[in-house]
Amino acid sequence: VRHNEDELHKTMIDRIRIPFRTQPQFDSPHLKTNLLIQYHLSRLEFPRVDYVTDLKSCLDQIIRIIQALIDLCAHKALLSPCLLCINLLQMIIQARWITDPDFLTLPHIIDQSFTRIFSSYLCQLIDIKRETLNNMLQTHLQSTQIDDIYEYLIRLPQIELNFNIRGFWSTNEETRQLPTNVHADQEYTLQITLKRINRIRRNDFRQLTTSSVTKPKDESWIFILGNSDTGELICIKRINQIIRSHTTISVSFVTSNILGRQRLTIYFLSDGYLGLDQQYDFFLDIEKASLQTQINTELDSLVDELDRRLAAL
Repeated sequence: VRHNEDELHKTMIDRIRIPFRTQPQFDSPHLKTNLLIQYHLSRLEFPRVDYVTDLKSCLDQIIRIIQALIDLCAHKALLSPCLLCINLLQMIIQARWITDPDFLTLPHIIDQSFTRIFSSYLCQLIDIKRETLNNMLQTHLQSTQIDDIYEYLIRLPQIELNFNIRGFWSTNEETRQLPTNVHADQEYTLQITLKRINRIRRNDFRQLTTSSVTKPKDESWIFILGNSDTGELICIKRINQIIRSHTTISVSFVTSNILGRQRLTIYFLSDGYLGLDQQYDFFLDIEKASLQTQINTELDSLVDELDRRLAAL
């Protein structure tokens, strides 16, 4: 905290969205960090240019901290806190509150007065025609600004998901469509095929945000399998590669030892975009555990491990 900045903090605190619960100490670096983040998410103008420099330094650290918190939540199998951390990461990248309309992440859309124009969610605007967009905005924005919005919309990733489950139900390994029955306390593999519907230029992958402060970053994703009824995070997988056309990922998990129908949820989340997350529920009918299929599963895993080691020689 620089000299006399505590006096500025007394005026800045009146504009933040989330107030302090206790009497703030205006010369505290923790209070200043809180103000920097809230001003960033609200895209408010700072009273001094020095605060912009401080914010950039703060963002470099907070992104790493949030990513560490995501890993911690995954290690503790905490579903809801992990999802909240990812939402916070999206907010930091986009410089918007998650409670704001997601069309506010578009260029030149700076306030909620556009709510009466954009009645759809951001994901529903991806396929909008240029003429339609122009008719909506021509009385509010210049033609070049509308072009910027259209270019941003057509770059937004349109990802289609298909998934099935692979494992042993008897003596042979099978791949089945969901929903299906599975054995209790046994490892299965969820296979997810990701298909990008829209084509994109190579250099457009790093343009995730319209914020002038946030650094450019590559498009990446987080896949989570969880049980929303129990709050358990079953497994998590980061997809750091750019999805250009088709990508297949595999996630292994162990079924519950509680018999009966169980609802699981697939979360496909962007770590940078707001409003593009996908969520799918599916059911598994968990049957009595089978010793034979467990042995087959373990033998298959050992064979795969042996093949990998031989290939590395």
